[in-house]
Amino acid sequence: MVHRNPRAERRRARSIVPLMIYLAVFTAILIVVCREYLIPSLQIAKNATPHQRQILAVSARLLLVLLLIILMGLLLIALRSGDFLRRRFTASRKPTVYPDAWAEAAKRMKTPPEDE
Repeated sequence: MVHRNPRAERRRARSIVPLMIYLAVFTAILIVVCREYLIPSLQIAKNATPHQRQILAVSARLLLVLLLIILMGLLLIALRSGDFLRRRFTASRKPTVYPDAWAEAAKRMKTPPEDE
């Protein structure tokens, strides 16, 4: 009989829900960007001069960079991996003391009895 850990199952379910929310937000952002920016800019680009096309390309790259930064931030929030990026302030650590191995061996060694 296999025993299941209910805490582990809840933990797994807890990480799936934010991921599904992230995917829904990602899809919504993608739809809004396509409708509000990409489709109109493609229609404008048909009749644009080369200089205007260059301006459209630069603004599209800027928008892409901003979207990627926002989506990466949302992914960090959704998966709670921001905990790995934050420094935890702990008490200062003591340096490791490395004793001399030969000196420790000499302390522990029993001297043989003297035979006369």
